[in-house]
Amino acid sequence: MRATIFPNWPHIRWPDLQPPNPLQLRSLNLLMTMLRSDENPPPVEWRVADARVGYEQAVTQMEAHAAAIAQGEAGERVWLVEHPPLYTAGASAKDADLIEARFPVF
Repeated sequence: MRATIFPNWPHIRWPDLQPPNPLQLRSLNLLMTMLRSDENPPPVEWRVADARVGYEQAVTQMEAHAAAIAQGEAGERVWLVEHPPLYTAGASAKDADLIEARFPVF
């Protein structure tokens, strides 16, 4: 029998939990540092796109902002953005995996 860790969420059980990946671990460490800090945490920028943004343009902007954060040149940002319909196939996808290309594939 599998032990339930969260009694109100019976679908989450100990064997199902996976260790965090490096990005999740970095985010958790950053969050814990901010929570332990005596100083006020830096403000988070909220940005709402007023029109659709192309997927490639959005990815380019997010990567540039992430690099600026890593260099200590920018703060955290929550960006609410909509892009035109597309299909994200993933790095290991093969052309044969796609049955019908109705949208651009990335």
